[in-house]
Amino acid sequence: MRGGPFGYITALGVRLDARGQGLARTLLAHVLRALREAGLEHAVLDVDADSPTGALGLYQSLGFTVTDRSISLVKRS
Repeated sequence: MRGGPFGYITALGVRLDARGQGLARTLLAHVLRALREAGLEHAVLDVDADSPTGALGLYQSLGFTVTDRSISLVKRS
């Protein structure tokens, strides 16, 4: 489906008081290098496209492209 074996990045977050220092970019670059060294040609992650943190822009600047979109439905009591 994704052109071969891939690494799946389940979570990436930076505490609010530590944002804006490039920590997410550095951490993600480290993970991508490790995946490449492990022989994986692709990396996959999910992101809230409406997130006010700018996560989508960060991922795209590191070479990720949007391939699928989904909608999550939640029922609150």
